[in-house]
Amino acid sequence: MTSAYLLEEAMSSKDDVSSKLQYIKQSTRSARAGSAMMKSVETSAISRELQCYQQLVLEVSDSKTMSLG
Repeated sequence: MTSAYLLEEAMSSKDDVSSKLQYIKQSTRSARAGSAMMKSVETSAISRELQCYQQLVLEVSDSKTMSLG
């Protein structure tokens, strides 16, 4: 094997590693963004559920107050 061939192989391997690293970085960013979006969706759903429970508690409380009055 000539040194030119070895150099070419090394450069090719470097390019492969570099492109794979870039892909991993992009995938990591996408996963983080997706995770943040899911947390936001989950938080919104929990917030809506809490609001429903609060409304239900107020309605039950009002109905008990009305029945006593």
